[in-house]
Amino acid sequence: MENNPPILKLKITFIEKVFNTLGFVSFAGVIFYIIFTWSSIPSQIPGHYNASGEVTRWGGREELFIPLAIGLLLWIGMTILERFPHLFN
Repeated sequence: MENNPPILKLKITFIEKVFNTLGFVSFAGVIFYIIFTWSSIPSQIPGHYNASGEVTRWGGREELFIPLAIGLLLWIGMTILERFPHLFN
């Protein structure tokens, strides 16, 4: 017996469209904020804090793009999975 899941064609609801739009606008806002304030961001920024709140690692301001890249990859992946729910259910 084969275990083929049914192919679902779900329509995106209004509230899903609203949340997708809010997420995209927020993400784009953070990117534009970093770009427009780049010259005022110090060249060294805290990269890690210990439990006491003390900085234990310093990094370059370029590291601000790492969480943005991870967020972009996650957003793309989740958008693809949202379109094909039968592939990951």
